[in-house]
Amino acid sequence: MSIGVGQFGGNGGDAFDFNNSNAITEVIVRSGEAIDSLMFKYYHDGIISWSPNLGGEGGSPNQVFALDYPNEFLTRIEGYYSPFSDVAQLIRSLTFYTNMGNKYGPYGVEEGTYFDIPTKGAEIVGFFGRSGGTVRPFLLKSKLVQYIRRMMECV
Repeated sequence: MSIGVGQFGGNGGDAFDFNNSNAITEVIVRSGEAIDSLMFKYYHDGIISWSPNLGGEGGSPNQVFALDYPNEFLTRIEGYYSPFSDVAQLIRSLTFYTNMGNKYGPYGVEEGTYFDIPTKGAEIVGFFGRSGGTVRPFLLKSKLVQYIRRMMECV
């Protein structure tokens, strides 16, 4: 079971829903003055796959970080959103944190309204929101059940 957490950004672009029920293992971020796109490598039912490209083709070349799956997973994301160019609100910056204390980012430009999405230790397993040439609003999907299962395995 996953739950939605937070919404930041505007209402433009096309809807997307990356709903993985297991684990994100790698993240690709394209960014410049804003977050242009996100892609996720994920593990689901024994198969490693890639999400669709969520966003556009702008920004700097792909910035990739891999998680130490199955030990490491995303637990928190922070960033900034603001108006930019002709877009009412878009995600300007993202920073990812893991249960192992690792920090990836910031990607993009830290300008605008700050947001912080801690999941109180739950694993982030998906994202949904809207995107066009950039990532506009997004929400996180976290999976508390998965986190509890992993904690029980460590005991």
